[in-house]
Amino acid sequence: MYIMTFNQAYSELLAELSPSIKNEAWVHLTSRKRNPISKKEASEINPIIESFLKHEAIRYQKRLMRQKRTQSWPECSTLLLFKEVSTIYVADNGTQTDDNT
Repeated sequence: MYIMTFNQAYSELLAELSPSIKNEAWVHLTSRKRNPISKKEASEINPIIESFLKHEAIRYQKRLMRQKRTQSWPECSTLLLFKEVSTIYVADNGTQTDDNT
């Protein structure tokens, strides 16, 4: 069995990713249909791997930002509930007035 080992040169990129995404990236690179990369090649410095890891890091950071935004949204909506809202009630008694006089 071959253990997932990206090259040390990618340690900064890998530090930005969660362990599950690192594993998914490894599986994706080594088992894709077209032009799969061997496990040995995946352990070496390769521009394809670097580009893919950068892409995954950007996607992961965007996902984290979206999660932070959606978590803060309920706080904003609860603040609106406590603001005073002026309400005007209009009663319709069925009569019509003529303002042409």
